[in-house]
Amino acid sequence: ASLTPGPGLPDLLATPNARAAAADLDGAVADYQALASLYPHSAEPWLGLAAIAQRKQDWASALEYLETAASVDPGSSEALRQWALLLEARGDYAGVVKVYDQMVARTPDDANLLVARAQAYARIGQADVAEADLAKNRLLAGQFRVQIQSLEEAAGLDVRSAIRNLETREKQ
Repeated sequence: ASLTPGPGLPDLLATPNARAAAADLDGAVADYQALASLYPHSAEPWLGLAAIAQRKQDWASALEYLETAASVDPGSSEALRQWALLLEARGDYAGVVKVYDQMVARTPDDANLLVARAQAYARIGQADVAEADLAKNRLLAGQFRVQIQSLEEAAGLDVRSAIRNLETREKQ
């Protein structure tokens, strides 16, 4: 038996996305729920449901949908990112730390993520853990400077001067 080819999830998401854009929130919710059933390991329908819940200011449902998105699709960086942002907006810094811990476990050398997690740790009174993240961030920044210097030497480039020139032009 062969499967009949048809549209994939990205194409199917166009309908609820269009309904949400047209303020047909109930229709969009029904479509996202149907897609969540058809694609049980995909974060996208759950992210759509979370976006609608946020538009309705239903924060509890939005958080539930984002947590579900992250659990059904553990590889979805977007689900984790949106979940962390909403937790932070709601002032749940302990929750933010837990999500950032998952994100750092996946990308331990993301300097921006380390700073964000350090801020969350500081907000829950764990300054020692925050300082450890900031120390790793400084180490990564130092490694980046060494990489730039090596690149400059190898290619005869002056990357720092080029960056300064671009910044000067942007300010003008």
